[in-house]
Amino acid sequence: MIFYFKEAIRNLRFAGLTSIITFLSLLFASLFICASFIFAGFSDDLQENLKKNVTASFYLRDSLPVSEINDLIAKIQKFEGVKSVNFISKEEAEKDFVKQTGEDFKKVLTFNPLPASMLVTLDPANYEMKILENTVKSVSVLDGVESHEFRSQLLNEMMVVVARIKIITFIVTGIFLFVALYLAYTSIRAAFAARKEDINTMKLVGGSLREIKLPAYLST
Repeated sequence: MIFYFKEAIRNLRFAGLTSIITFLSLLFASLFICASFIFAGFSDDLQENLKKNVTASFYLRDSLPVSEINDLIAKIQKFEGVKSVNFISKEEAEKDFVKQTGEDFKKVLTFNPLPASMLVTLDPANYEMKILENTVKSVSVLDGVESHEFRSQLLNEMMVVVARIKIITFIVTGIFLFVALYLAYTSIRAAFAARKEDINTMKLVGGSLREIKLPAYLST
């Protein structure tokens, strides 16, 4: 066995630069394989989080009666692709504003300019984005809704970018792996070519095919 390892080291020396390039290619291929698996898991989690947090905000007319608000919630819940509806009062909107910005507009204004709103959580996992966009348009024209906000284009762009990066990572990994395997094959041929005389001598003295080829495979 020691003989085989010694011969393998000699093969590496004869292969020269090819061995170094092969080693670096295998190293980069291994790194990209690990990176692709890590990023694949990360991108899947990111897409799932994006899908779980697809929301549209509908800002309501001022002084809308409680009965109309309840009717509005019931109507919205019946639309296709709606998971949940959360009513946010003017007071809650004010608290959220202060919490997010750290500024209290009541120092300047004597009234609360923020409207009450409906935060609607949508379900892109079971519905196409086009259906959700149509749902948002339908809800936006309901009586009592003044305006709305739904960043569907931004969400689509983010999901497309994540998917593209994932594909590019797999492609680059495949290229490095192919190059590494090709260079490994080339290094075997280079080792055999460089030691052609030694191999012929081993054949003449009765060396078996296994004894001749095994060191080359070990070096690779």
